[in-house]
Amino acid sequence: MKTTKFLFLFIILALASCKDQEKKQPEVEDGKPDEVESISVKPLEETRVINLPLNDNDTSLTINNIQFTYEGAEFDNTKGSYIQTSSKDLNINDGIGINTVFNFSERDGAKAQTLFSMVDANSATGTAAFTFYISNRRITGVAQGKFLWGNDYTYNKGMSDVFFDSPQLEIDKYYSLSINITSEKIELFVNNELYQEFNNLSIQKLKGDHIVLGAFKKPQDPAGSKILKGKIRNLEIYNRSLTLDEIDDYYLINQGEMNEQNDALALEQMEKSNEN
Repeated sequence: MKTTKFLFLFIILALASCKDQEKKQPEVEDGKPDEVESISVKPLEETRVINLPLNDNDTSLTINNIQFTYEGAEFDNTKGSYIQTSSKDLNINDGIGINTVFNFSERDGAKAQTLFSMVDANSATGTAAFTFYISNRRITGVAQGKFLWGNDYTYNKGMSDVFFDSPQLEIDKYYSLSINITSEKIELFVNNELYQEFNNLSIQKLKGDHIVLGAFKKPQDPAGSKILKGKIRNLEIYNRSLTLDEIDDYYLINQGEMNEQNDALALEQMEKSNEN
């Protein structure tokens, strides 16, 4: 009986000790509790540079061979499709954030398909401020001479494990894409999940005066290289990086519509498969 009372008393004291420990504040050398650093982020509306629902009534756009539907702006890689707008307010100092919903329909994985680029009239792939495109059903890009698909970001060192390890995307399926660009880091998020991350980039300045959608730059040839076959909608570009919460919000806002369209696509593919 005495043993039982002693054990019971021991448990009570142990629980009390645990509660006391929970109440104690963490201390640093000066005896003051640690404080959580607060980070001030400008509201999105104050940093928005481009917001393109994408329609043919927008006078700020140069539009060539684009079909507008409820699904977005439709690009055709046999007709030299592109959309162009100014990028004069973008700079790398505070970072750049990009949101969009897209799909692609080109079956030939060897044909690169541009989503968007920041370029000027003299830009080549290696000198563009940035260009992001689909290659072999994966998203990749180049930023101020840094080839994101290459080992050591270099053109002639072969494709990196980061590129090959990235999931391939499904043809015709809609995806939410968010990109953060800073002088040292680029992050790509697909459907709210980190898709690729690139560090130690040392991008000093972005050289370019306009954004081109669906092509690397204004195509000289209607069937020129890197033209998108697919759709883009709800494009947003900000002059600061996006927070994880903002990326999450964008995905959730577009999730219902994407799911509906992707479900319809899956049903159509199933019906075609059954016919065969």
